[in-house]
Amino acid sequence: MRDLAAKYGVTDEAAIAEVAAAAAEPPGTGWWSSYPVAQAYRDFVELEADAEKIRIVNPVVIPGPVQTHGYAREIITRSANAGAERRAEQLVSIRMARQEVLYRPDKPVQLHALIPQSALHAEFDTAPVVMKEQIRKLLDVAELPNVTLQIIPLNAHPAFVSNGAMTILTFQHPWAPVVSIDNPMGGDHSEDKDQVAYLEAVFEQTATIAHSVDRSRDVLVEHLEGLHK
Repeated sequence: MRDLAAKYGVTDEAAIAEVAAAAAEPPGTGWWSSYPVAQAYRDFVELEADAEKIRIVNPVVIPGPVQTHGYAREIITRSANAGAERRAEQLVSIRMARQEVLYRPDKPVQLHALIPQSALHAEFDTAPVVMKEQIRKLLDVAELPNVTLQIIPLNAHPAFVSNGAMTILTFQHPWAPVVSIDNPMGGDHSEDKDQVAYLEAVFEQTATIAHSVDRSRDVLVEHLEGLHK
């Protein structure tokens, strides 16, 4: 890689070092490589693990990076594509392992999550304590210095919650940002500059109509208190 960079006249030493390090890393060595999941999902998990910043919005459910084990299990096991119980548990395990990026001692990922207030009203007949545990986790995660959590209010204009779930991943220089649009197979990923710029604008616009960080915390506390009544 260094020889190639020299031939092309690339002088950005930081970029060269980063690309050379990536080229020296054997493929398929991440913890996710052992799981029998779709390649698109495996690719997303690897991108997520390498990201410096993650921006995520889901118009329906609590986003994966801040889900509890119980909540994730309810979502995954009720999915038509979950399959056998063993496979469902594998998917839950992956989702929980992915959250390590929030807590790693060396440069934890910066997470900005937009969460619909309607998701707080979910009810699980088989596990009524799930939402209490989930909201407690949201409150705990919101205290992390690398996390920005905003609640999209119930009365938000439908235009802001009709674009589907998406994740914007930003990386260390010189890697280009990636956008991922969720689907049951693991998502569609793109590095196209125009698509990234468009979805970044959609995210930022949605963030402007969401509650502030402080008000979002208040909403979570009020809802948790309501669940205890």
